[in-house]
Amino acid sequence: MPRRCQGCCGMCKPRWVRLVDNIYPKNYLNKQPNGPKLNSLTHYSCRNPEKLARIAEYLESRLQRDLYRRKTGHVFVSMDIIDNLIKSCQRLDNFICTYLAMVTSLLENKDPELQMTGTQSFEKFSEIDKETPNYLKEYATLLECFVKMCHDASPDEAVRCRVRCAGLQGIMSMMRKVASDDLQINIWEQVHMNQILWGILFNLEEGLQASEEAAAAAAPTAAAPSVGGDVALLAEAGDGGGCASGSGPRPFDKAKEALEDLVMRANYNNMNCIVDPVLTHLDHNPDLWAPNRFAVFVFHTIICRIPKPSQAYAVVDRVIQHLNTVKSTPVKKAVVQVVSSIVGYAASDAIGPAVYNVFKELCRQLMQSIWSRDESSDVESQYREEVINTMVRYSEASPDTQKVEIMKYILSFEAQHVRMLDQSSQSQPEVEERKRKMLLKSLLKTVSMVAENYRTTVISNAFPFDFLPPLLKISMNSDPGIRVVVQNILQHLIDRHSYREAFSRVRLLPLPDSSTGAPSPRHDKPSRQDMQFMRSAMGSELLTHLYTQLQEESNRVDNFEKLYTTLCLLALETAADEALVEFFRLGLQTQDFLVSDRCGLKIVHKSAAMAVVAALFTLLCGLQPCKGIDAHVAEVIEQRNSKAPHFLPKVAFNRNNTAKSYATESITPELLFSTDQIESELKAAGFDTSTLRQPYESLMDLRAKLGDEINASNRGGFVGFGRQQPKRRESTFHHCKISATSCKLSGAPGAIVGKAPGLWRLRLATRASGAGRVGSAGPTAYRIWICLSARLGRLCTSRQLSA
Repeated sequence: MPRRCQGCCGMCKPRWVRLVDNIYPKNYLNKQPNGPKLNSLTHYSCRNPEKLARIAEYLESRLQRDLYRRKTGHVFVSMDIIDNLIKSCQRLDNFICTYLAMVTSLLENKDPELQMTGTQSFEKFSEIDKETPNYLKEYATLLECFVKMCHDASPDEAVRCRVRCAGLQGIMSMMRKVASDDLQINIWEQVHMNQILWGILFNLEEGLQASEEAAAAAAPTAAAPSVGGDVALLAEAGDGGGCASGSGPRPFDKAKEALEDLVMRANYNNMNCIVDPVLTHLDHNPDLWAPNRFAVFVFHTIICRIPKPSQAYAVVDRVIQHLNTVKSTPVKKAVVQVVSSIVGYAASDAIGPAVYNVFKELCRQLMQSIWSRDESSDVESQYREEVINTMVRYSEASPDTQKVEIMKYILSFEAQHVRMLDQSSQSQPEVEERKRKMLLKSLLKTVSMVAENYRTTVISNAFPFDFLPPLLKISMNSDPGIRVVVQNILQHLIDRHSYREAFSRVRLLPLPDSSTGAPSPRHDKPSRQDMQFMRSAMGSELLTHLYTQLQEESNRVDNFEKLYTTLCLLALETAADEALVEFFRLGLQTQDFLVSDRCGLKIVHKSAAMAVVAALFTLLCGLQPCKGIDAHVAEVIEQRNSKAPHFLPKVAFNRNNTAKSYATESITPELLFSTDQIESELKAAGFDTSTLRQPYESLMDLRAKLGDEINASNRGGFVGFGRQQPKRRESTFHHCKISATSCKLSGAPGAIVGKAPGLWRLRLATRASGAGRVGSAGPTAYRIWICLSARLGRLCTSRQLSA
């Protein structure tokens, strides 16, 4: 029946129109529908679902008319009717578009009550999962209305609070409805996520700012919170939040809940869709970066609500990559502080390249800061400290196996990147050398802090073959400060029983008494693996470098003390049985060098080295059963105490020494430990002393060897730690032709192997050796010739050559 005839009389209207009209009260201010009539309409709609589309269209027309005529009561009745139909009927796809148009009309109205009614209706609709997908749903307009409500600026604080909460609730309802439906609006598109996060962050910022103003007014003399401070304090930042006390939920709480819900619905591929708008919002408001309480709170909320911990790496990686787009150093510092506050959540589950990508970018930022024009400014120094602390925080949350890999990568970074940077740099060599040392100190400081958190179980695991050699090469640096940091790294990785503090200063330990003895300074006997490490090439190389570092002319008091501590820790953790002989060898060889003509050290350095050897021997006396060695060490110490006290730690490491403190430079035999006597005592105790008199590699030889390796790596390109990549020889058409011809003419496997190049030579050698074992050189050579001929034919075909 035509619509124009429906208003003539009641009998001319269709039944579904009469059922709808009977629900409305006569008084248009009354918001309550007629209950029995509403049930009748619901029953009719369930039995005649084909009428639902017409009923919805009629309800929308009445809604628009009542809105125009300001019949607010009938507007509420229309929404009650449509809500009841949605709740009761099964086939909703017939009138969903009409329903969304009705909700949009309410949200676009200026009446706050109508806006909240539309939001509540859509929230009920979002909880229903029984409607079929519909390509015609207009959610984009609805989303714009919810975001607009999040920015409500009503003068009444209570009204403003309620409208903003309704807008945030509408955003959560929309996420619940469409986040997992690919046939509807793609809520993860940038244009939609920008709108959603704009509304959420706006309310979070308002709540945080209101709480800070209230706290400042209540306690104006209170100390300011630390940068990136207590997150638990930030969680309470919404007090007030732009809402009058006791007037219902706060926009800050709703915004935080909406952000958490959004993160929990995202997967790994969608995580950047959340992080990018947040970073953009912070960049458009630089005051939110410094101080960065707001940024820390937002990213802490994001990282804590990620459904899978393995996805947290995507957030950390994206924030770190954002450093490349930031020009201001204070903002960079704030970004790194944000990373430092959240990196612990991502480190425990990050594996493989994920770990290296984080450290690669942080090390690169450290290098760029050092190579900047104002690298000596306080801001740049603070920024570098934040970068180092962030790497340490990441390593703290990583397992021990990853800590070793992290230290290896940081050590290799300087060699891999600084050379390329030097080739493109136009600065003076002196400036480049100073910056390189600054970078190396920063990287070593990071490695030292990572090593401090490493728990060593087996020393060989803490010093893999590709970590200890480059670390020892760095220990040959001419800068004494760098050598001190390297010794700190070694001590952190060696010390398993907290010996380090007890042996931090060079001192003479009490010698075992002949009758009662003395308690051993060691907690337990070293393990078999640790003793094998000292007998291996790695342990020998470590002791060789410690021996040569005692001969450095640039050593300071700190260097000698660190070397003594490292030697004591090594002896306590690894020296047992034959390994003890190596430590006696180091002390005796050091003593021989100090009294030889090759020694050009000053009396100050010579006295410190002699004192280190004496202190080391007093420790070794408590680790071995030879009483004759104990008596000999006690006798030498007594002679030094009376004739040359500057060869003992008490005088040698007195920082107030003068020239008069060193009585004489002459060294008489009674002041030295006897190699013959110590060797005889060790032999009597059953020790193998065949290596006791073997000399170590000298300091000059080590430096020359290190220089040759660096020059070779510079010529051939850096691969790993100073290794030169071999040139690979490929098998070509010419090579295969020569090999096949030689094979056919000679028939001997040896002739074939001699002519074959590269990989072919290895294969032919294997086959030839097999032929020699079975005594069938002729047939084997023939089969090899057949293989080479086939290879030659394939090369001819690929190069389009004729036979």
